[in-house]
Amino acid sequence: MGSSSSSLVDVSKDKPLQKFVGPEELPPNSEFWNDFLSSFGSSKNNRFVIVLLGFDQIVLISALMNFEETSKSLLRDLKKNNLQSHNIPNLIQFLISQVSELMGSTNICEDTILIVQNGLLILRLSVKYLMEHTSEARFFAHFSVTSPEDPHCLSVIECLFPVLFKLVTNLPIQDNTYLLHCEAHLLCIVLLSRQMYKELSAPLPQVYVSVVWGKCASLAPALVCRLLSNFAENRPVPPHLHGIEQYSLIWRAASSVAGGLLSIVTLGGFLSRGTANTTATTTKSDTLDTPQVTIVEAVKATSAVDLVTSESNTKSVDQCHLLSNVSSLLLLVLTTQAGSIEKSISTYPDLGLKDSNPLGRNPYRNTLFTLQDETVQKHQAESIMDSTHVLPKSTPRLQPGGATLNGHLNIVTQSSSSFINFTAICDTAALTLSQDSSPLILYLLLHRNTNFHTFIMQDRGYEKLLPPLLNILYKSQSHNSHLVYMALILLLIFTENEQFGRDIHTSEIKWVQWSANRRLSNVSYGSLTVLVLCRTIQYHLNQLKDKYLHVNILAALANLSPRITKLHPYACDTLVNLLQLLIKRHNKTVDILRKMSDDNQSQTVGEVTKLLSNTSINSSSATEEEMVQELALLEEVIRMLLEIINSIITHTMMSNTDLIYSLLYKKDSFAPLRSHPSFQSVLQNIDIVLTHFSKKIEAELGPQPTQPQAVMQVIQKHANNTQRSCNLKKFPDLKFKYVEEESPDEFFIPYVWSVVLRQSGIHFKSKSLMLFTPDPHTTTTPNNNNKTGVCDDNDDDEIDDSKDEEDDNNHHRETTNGSLNGTVLNNNNSSAGSTRDQVLV
Repeated sequence: MGSSSSSLVDVSKDKPLQKFVGPEELPPNSEFWNDFLSSFGSSKNNRFVIVLLGFDQIVLISALMNFEETSKSLLRDLKKNNLQSHNIPNLIQFLISQVSELMGSTNICEDTILIVQNGLLILRLSVKYLMEHTSEARFFAHFSVTSPEDPHCLSVIECLFPVLFKLVTNLPIQDNTYLLHCEAHLLCIVLLSRQMYKELSAPLPQVYVSVVWGKCASLAPALVCRLLSNFAENRPVPPHLHGIEQYSLIWRAASSVAGGLLSIVTLGGFLSRGTANTTATTTKSDTLDTPQVTIVEAVKATSAVDLVTSESNTKSVDQCHLLSNVSSLLLLVLTTQAGSIEKSISTYPDLGLKDSNPLGRNPYRNTLFTLQDETVQKHQAESIMDSTHVLPKSTPRLQPGGATLNGHLNIVTQSSSSFINFTAICDTAALTLSQDSSPLILYLLLHRNTNFHTFIMQDRGYEKLLPPLLNILYKSQSHNSHLVYMALILLLIFTENEQFGRDIHTSEIKWVQWSANRRLSNVSYGSLTVLVLCRTIQYHLNQLKDKYLHVNILAALANLSPRITKLHPYACDTLVNLLQLLIKRHNKTVDILRKMSDDNQSQTVGEVTKLLSNTSINSSSATEEEMVQELALLEEVIRMLLEIINSIITHTMMSNTDLIYSLLYKKDSFAPLRSHPSFQSVLQNIDIVLTHFSKKIEAELGPQPTQPQAVMQVIQKHANNTQRSCNLKKFPDLKFKYVEEESPDEFFIPYVWSVVLRQSGIHFKSKSLMLFTPDPHTTTTPNNNNKTGVCDDNDDDEIDDSKDEEDDNNHHRETTNGSLNGTVLNNNNSSAGSTRDQVLV
């Protein structure tokens, strides 16, 4: 680590740069481009000084204001003169020819790599500035050229995207091309970032037309496979790029300086997590208008302690490496466009396009959802080699690419599916789930790709993913709300599989460090899952209105409930204590409403405030309507917990005697619910079981037993016959299924771009972004549109949540995209006691 410093010269005095931004046209075949881009970043020309970084390091650019202003003045001059000089489209044409030369050569030329890499950097900075300071129509005017064959103006962007995509897919990833690949990815992201400068309801930016329906559509399968492979392989930055001065990382510093707002850029951290302890020092060089570039070690932000188990992976990677990161971001930008693609169909007549992709409006999304594991391809190849198949002489033999008959569409005989290593995807995702892009990719594959979903369930790939998912929920108070939501969605999808529910209760962990002073032994993954979900509800009880969070947690618990076996004593206590806590909240909320509605009863402000302090309602602005809403939500959560407990004792009572013990110990807590019509039916089985065991214990140990072990022996003795002798009422199985809203774009597009803002290292001008429309009542990522939900598989019809009949088989739960802001409530008392040292009274 350590630190070092170098100086940056005044770029406004750099003659080649001045020539590039000036009014003089520089043709694509001019020698200027080779000279300019081959020396760009070279220390001998003192144009820029580049600092190469290692992980856990940051660059602090303590630049003087004049440096920032001179950078801006160059870009302003470029914007002013480019419509006359056409130097940006000329640069693009030059780069296209250089990339073609690079791709066509058998030996990769180092000089060409440098030229292309520096050219892509200059282009990205220029595109970003124009994007932020021009309208969409004016932006495209800067990229228009007149073709000799066509009198109409053409945008060179239409030609640039296919070249960039071919570079990404075909150019080998080696130490000397690593950063070139990164720059190509980032340029694509910047070109597509026009979406952030438009409202969500607006049609897709015109740049997407070339990507979705133009020449790029045919490149979608290869591009998606390459981007996903880059993510899965997670190649680190080549070793020789660490700790030395080199030209290649100009793109990291320059992207920050040209943005004009961000003074810290990272190679490994991407500013998405942690903070840097940096101080800009003024030296003598400041008086000489020479800013300093200093390498300092980053200081990671303090966060909640990880959930540590005996099975914890010692190889921990918090975030993706550089190329893996930018690949995942570009993949998400391309594949999360769903409804926005449909909206753009109406623009076909105006743009003169034909819908060449009618089956999959978004070819990148379609490819992602049809990928297959590469082992399937190997098996298919082996089957073909082992079999001998002779075509009849009358059967036409078509070439692999298809045949064209009388101008009709090609007949394609090969499979449309692409193949990739699913195991590598799972491995990388498991190591990087704390980074928002990883659970998003995992979600798209798990929810929409049936091949991947089958692979995860059949090959038990969830065994790698479950621990980091639980860790995110365990530390939910230190993560952003959307990351917690995505982790919860993934867990909910897992719980839909019955085999998953059985397996996690048979996979035992030797020990779990649950807190600083508590270690649990012999805990199954199923018990740990129940513990973490109950803990998450407890931590966020102040956000009870966040129905999305709580209902989906309860849905996951409900899916697991029929297959929960040998639930750990501490998990049993935590589940029952959570129910007890909610009942207390319910009783206090009823008291508040009673006092509010009684006009004749005098009460002081202090009395009401004291009562409100135990609810999630702000005491200074609570209204009767808000309290009624809180009461309804409490009743829904309580009923769901009762249904979960009822499901456990109905299906697996014999193997959950510890839960019976916990219920007996807290049985007096249920008394207020017995007179409530919403809970009577679901309490019936629980009361029968508790009464049965109470009688057995009293008969064998007396009315006040004093030995917990003796009580447990009685429970275990009679558990086998209880279900038959008590004649418990049968209820339909609780089956909840994750359902994506009809307009997922309303959530995913703003979310994905917010992830790009955090992880890409590119600083976009925030005041120009129109995609995000913050809700004044929340402090998290914008856009609180309805996103997803869970629905009961028992009935296809939508059922009113307020209907609470005894024979109600439907548990439809609509959810909204809420937030996890506010103070975290930690109820230590409600989760005390895991051993059977409690005495039934």
